[in-house]
Order: sequence, then structure tokens, then C-alpha cells
Amino acid sequence: MRIIKKITKEEDVQPISRQQTDGFQNIAFAQEYDKRLALFKTGLIADTDIKEPAKPQQPSKPSKPAAKKPTTPKQEKPNTREKPKQKGPPKPKTPEQKRGPYNGIYNVLRALLQDKKLHYDLCPDKDDFTQYESDVLAKIDSLCDDLSDLDEDKAREKKWHSEKLQPVLNGVAMFLSRIAHHAYRKNRSAEALLRDLEARLYGSMNIACKEKGWFQFQKVIPFKSKYNHFLPKQTLVGTVDVPRKMEDLILEIQAVGLLNAAGTAIIKEAKVIIGVCE
Repeated sequence: MRIIKKITKEEDVQPISRQQTDGFQNIAFAQEYDKRLALFKTGLIADTDIKEPAKPQQPSKPSKPAAKKPTTPKQEKPNTREKPKQKGPPKPKTPEQKRGPYNGIYNVLRALLQDKKLHYDLCPDKDDFTQYESDVLAKIDSLCDDLSDLDEDKAREKKWHSEKLQPVLNGVAMFLSRIAHHAYRKNRSAEALLRDLEARLYGSMNIACKEKGWFQFQKVIPFKSKYNHFLPKQTLVGTVDVPRKMEDLILEIQAVGLLNAAGTAIIKEAKVIIGVCE
């Protein structure tokens, strides 16, 4: 049961003033409150029914759609693999590019010059080295320059290696023969130099010439290889009187021997000097 509270005369209940409506959101809200207060004075409503009318809901502001960030179009990366087309005539090849197919031969020849001091120090007889320097080392620069003019022309190649390369290789073989003589006498530095020269002539240079399809070398090691009188594979150009134990030993190579590129047939026999015992 609701308790009805009557307003006595002593109570000073004033209607809400217009100035007090500033706290309300609008005039309609204030007027509704005044009506309820008047009814309360007459005792027609309970004090619990004097409530502030519900505040009118303000329409919610429509939310702004999120602004889309402008998308930048993807840029295609330039294809760096495609080489730009050359304008005009092609550039002439450099000497290094021209001798590309002959790099193996070039490297072996240049290495002889680069190791000149090493070979000089190992050589027991400096007169032998002076002769080697004249027959071989002095001609290497010219040989290397010629390589860039061959242009893989078969006729040019044959003329070059028969007229220029082989004479220089003959000089290497003769120097090797003199060093082999010292090595035979147990000279340690000569033994080291002999192994070095064998590796260059019968190893590196042999492989380089074989790869070009030119030839291989007859492997002859002075003071180790023997001459076969019954089935000779070298051309005998001289003899030297020697003790019985050195009989038929090849003492010197005067010209290198050549096999075909496959190594199955002799193209040119090595020219040698052997020891004989009467």
C-alpha cells in the first residue's frame, strides 16, 4: 500500500523555475516535471511517483564510414635479366677474350716466367740456366701475344705450334736433360727442379695441347729412360761413351717427340743422344 503524503501549508513547495530548467535537456522535460509536482500538491499521487521523466533519447549520430586508404598501384619491377640491345656494330674482342680457348697453354707458358727466380735458385749450374733463359724464357712473351691471333683457325694453329711452340719446348727438354744429369749425381736441388720441369712439360703442357686436339708428348726422362735398339721409338742423333751401367741410357733430348691427341700413334719421334759402352 502506498503512503499518500499531503502537503501542508507550512511546507514551502515552489514550482520549478524557468531558470532551473537549464539542467534539463529541453523545455518539454521541465514542463512534465511541473505537472507531476502540481498533482503531488493536491495529494493525487504519492511522493514515490514524482520522478524525473525519462530523458528523451537523442538520435545517435550516424557513424562515419572509415576512410579507405588510397592504394598505390603495384609497380612492375624491370626485368634485369634481359640485356639491352646493343646499338651499332659489336665491340671488338680484347686480346684476353681472343686467347680464351688457349688459356691452358697461355698459363703454362706464363708460369715459366713467373717461376724464373725459383728455377734459377734450384739450378746447380748457372751456365745451364743462362742457355735456358735464351732458348725459352726470352721467347715466351712473343708466344703469348701470338695466341690472340690464332682465332681457332686450324691452319694457323698448326703453323704456330710447329714453327714457334715446338722449338721452345725443345729448349725446355734440353734444359731438363742437363738438370737430369745433376740429379743423377744426387744433387738435391736438381732433383727438385727435375720433378718440377717434368710436371710442366709432361703434365700441364701435355694436357693443354691434348685438349686442343693437337698432340701429346713422348715421355722421355734422361738418365732414366733407355733406348731400345730392336724397337726404337726415338731417333738416335748421337752417342757418348759411358760406363757399362749407363749403357743405352738416354742422356739428352734434343727435340721432343709427339704422339697424336689420342696418344695411340707416333707423329714425330724424339731426337735423343744415348750412352754407349765399347
